[in-house]
Amino acid sequence: MAGLRLDLAEALAGAADGALVIGPDGRILSWNRAAAQILGYRANETVGRQCCEILAGEDVGGARICSPSCAVMTLARDGKTAESFDVRARTKAGRPVWLNLSTLTARSAGRTFVCDGVPLERFVTVSKAFGVTINDVFSCCVAGAVRHLLLDLNYDPDAHPLIGATPFAGERPPGMEGLGNYVTQDFCWLRSDIADPLKRLRASHEANVEMKAHIKEVKEAGADINAVMQVMPPWGLTMLRKAIHRKGGSLGLFGNVLLSNVPGPKEALYLDHWKLVNWYSTGQIFDGTGLNITMWSYCGQANVCMLIDRAVLKDGWVLFNYFVDELDALVAVTRTKEAAR
Repeated sequence: MAGLRLDLAEALAGAADGALVIGPDGRILSWNRAAAQILGYRANETVGRQCCEILAGEDVGGARICSPSCAVMTLARDGKTAESFDVRARTKAGRPVWLNLSTLTARSAGRTFVCDGVPLERFVTVSKAFGVTINDVFSCCVAGAVRHLLLDLNYDPDAHPLIGATPFAGERPPGMEGLGNYVTQDFCWLRSDIADPLKRLRASHEANVEMKAHIKEVKEAGADINAVMQVMPPWGLTMLRKAIHRKGGSLGLFGNVLLSNVPGPKEALYLDHWKLVNWYSTGQIFDGTGLNITMWSYCGQANVCMLIDRAVLKDGWVLFNYFVDELDALVAVTRTKEAAR
């Protein structure tokens, strides 16, 4: 947002017409000289304040039309632009003045990041009940959450499964101990095409078993992504990045969703006398990746973190809550199974 704000402010600073830049929360980010001449407010008197507070716009009948949730802000938050309209504002001295307002909605690149802890025991309970791994439970819950998201976006999740990418530890070259990150990755089916939680859990288990067998084979053959990246020239990465951008995200190295489940310490960690209460992973940002979900365990907590492109989902808590709902559904199936014994 800072870069976008600077570019717009510079572009509008010398404009003959009054202009201001408003952020998503309705606060004024910049105010040009022409606006100061029209309304009498200097930039340092307006920046940081609500637009509706400064303009206090009224219609021809005197009814207040400026508010934090006015029609202009509502349209802007949806990425739309309002048609030009007339509004009666007031100068700093209180004199009424008619303004003809035109708007331009600028989309800024950005991501939403959400994280919270879930008791690890809930994953353990499901994994023991059905003879699967904690990672299988994690993959199943992600697939179920993404299924809900696809339905919200009017896509058909039953058409086919999605592709999930999972990082693994890569082979570290001799002499590089403790230097850099050496990782590889492989892909598995993300069974968002299955509605039933238990059937999806079993299918997620099968997909992960196939992926582990495949990554073992390609690593032994020296044909995994880590090995390929070691020999790829720098211009190859540049070309790949440009291809991803040309495809608008439909092409990428990490499938539809980047997944990572990392077992962490079971005992609390300390730095001198300071106790590490908890930790969360932001994940990594890659070209062409719109959704990154990571789970780290620590002291009995499963810390689930989601890094999401705002073009995919503005509020990450929507997907997080879907994830928890899917875990709740699996726990409920587990209890039903135990009660039937």
